[in-house]
Amino acid sequence: MKNTFAWCGKEKNFAAVSNRCTHNGESLSKGKVNFANEIVCPLHGYQFDLRTGREYQQRAADLETFPIKIEADGVYIGL
Repeated sequence: MKNTFAWCGKEKNFAAVSNRCTHNGESLSKGKVNFANEIVCPLHGYQFDLRTGREYQQRAADLETFPIKIEADGVYIGL
């Protein structure tokens, strides 16, 4: 099974989450990261916390999140 994720970064806060909105399947890589460190789905505005994957108003299932490890030789994402 192939994992597709959205790589998000704002200042020094990086996250890797599932690229599909759990509400309607829209690609979250088309969305934006807001001031609260949430990725916002471009289709219906659902907001998912990049640390936990939880949707702000709990209207949809949580996103899958992936661990990130930053080392001197690169960035590693646990898929």
